[in-house]
Amino acid sequence: VFAYCETNDGEFWIGTGGGLNRFNRDTQTFDVFTEKDGLPNSVICGILEASDGSLFISTNKGLCRFNRKENKFYTFSISDGLQSNMFLQRSFGITNNGEMMFGGINGFNIFDPAKIELNNYSPPLYITSVDLFGKKIDKKPNETEAAAELDYDENFLTFHFTAIDYANPSSVHYSYKLDGIDKKWSEPTAVNFAEYKNLPPGDYRFLVKATNSDGVWTNSTAQFEISVAPPFWSTWWFYAITFFVIGFAAFTIHRYQVAAEIKKTEEIERIRAVENEKIRKKAAADFHDELGHRLTKISLFSEIIKRNIEEISPEYLKYVNKISDISGSLSNGMRDFVWTLDPEKDTLYEVAVRLKDFGDELFHKTGIAFRAKGISEEFEMVKLSMDWRRHLTLIFKEAMNNCVKYSKSSNVTLSFEMKQDKLFMTLSDDGEGFILSKDTKGRGLKNIKRRAEDLHGKLEILSNTGEGTVIQFNGVLV
Repeated sequence: VFAYCETNDGEFWIGTGGGLNRFNRDTQTFDVFTEKDGLPNSVICGILEASDGSLFISTNKGLCRFNRKENKFYTFSISDGLQSNMFLQRSFGITNNGEMMFGGINGFNIFDPAKIELNNYSPPLYITSVDLFGKKIDKKPNETEAAAELDYDENFLTFHFTAIDYANPSSVHYSYKLDGIDKKWSEPTAVNFAEYKNLPPGDYRFLVKATNSDGVWTNSTAQFEISVAPPFWSTWWFYAITFFVIGFAAFTIHRYQVAAEIKKTEEIERIRAVENEKIRKKAAADFHDELGHRLTKISLFSEIIKRNIEEISPEYLKYVNKISDISGSLSNGMRDFVWTLDPEKDTLYEVAVRLKDFGDELFHKTGIAFRAKGISEEFEMVKLSMDWRRHLTLIFKEAMNNCVKYSKSSNVTLSFEMKQDKLFMTLSDDGEGFILSKDTKGRGLKNIKRRAEDLHGKLEILSNTGEGTVIQFNGVLV
């Protein structure tokens, strides 16, 4: 500690070899001011308070006045009349009439702080030249604003500037920054040029500000705008062309690969379809020839037994009848299965005709008039998968069987309609109907609903006592 001062408002100020320190009584901590804050030198030799509350501080590099309200330093040097810029530690005092004395290596200075007036002169500030690799860029002298456009390899710049203050030019200090490179202003310096090397492509603005000879910062700045062009391989149009070329090449290659993959897939699917048809034809023929003949024989043998055995007990006759019924049912089911396997029957037309034939046979001699409508030859162009054929056939066979067993109707109609790719099939009767909420436990209704769900279709059953029944299926063909 070289100097100490307690101000009239109770602040403690301590000068050390490392700057000016303000002690905060409340927090018991110090605020430190050094050269980066505006001190001419961090070695404090003496501190005195003036009547206006400002501090006069002697250092190893001049005398300064510190405005405590604004935290600003104003520096005086040998050019302002100091005996030397270097003062002695603890060599300071104040007279009875308020004059201040600071001792230095060449004597001492005495002055009335109330009569010290700061120079508020704002000197003109100019960027005198901008050098590119040591060669000046064309520019009018004494311009405060200018601009230049450079190539990507013209990126070694030196900015020269000056503030015209004849009172004491050596006391003028500068601070500068290059927007786009520097985040903050440079430390104050008496050097009047700034260098920037290897600037990347981009737009920049060089700004400089200065003090007058009394260290008062002016409000004016000088600026110079620089635009460093990117190399052609970094321009947007080069990126666009490159992106287009690469994209087009990638698209072409991808398109070729997709086309080849599609062709390969189509060929595989074609081969699979051909093989599948062969397998289905063979399976249909085998089932028809083997299983069909055997079921027919079982049914025939059961009839022979009934006819040739005169005295057969009712109990055994019941079993023989069951064998005949089951074999007949299996034979019908087998015919449906074989029909489903046959690839030559893969159209909506075949499904419609088969259901019509089934209805004609089922309702024959039942007293119920059956008719099918809406069957069109255009249905031959509508292909159906095995699942669709099987589920549609079984749904409406089950529905027609229920009509015969329970409806007590006089008329039954099966209708077909195509709207774009959506199929509508409806079975309606004029029977006694039923209440849905009371007849939902039967397996028949559950089965047809489940089959409709398997086709991702919608099945509606509309019925009421005495109003007949309508069963409608609609679904998108896939």
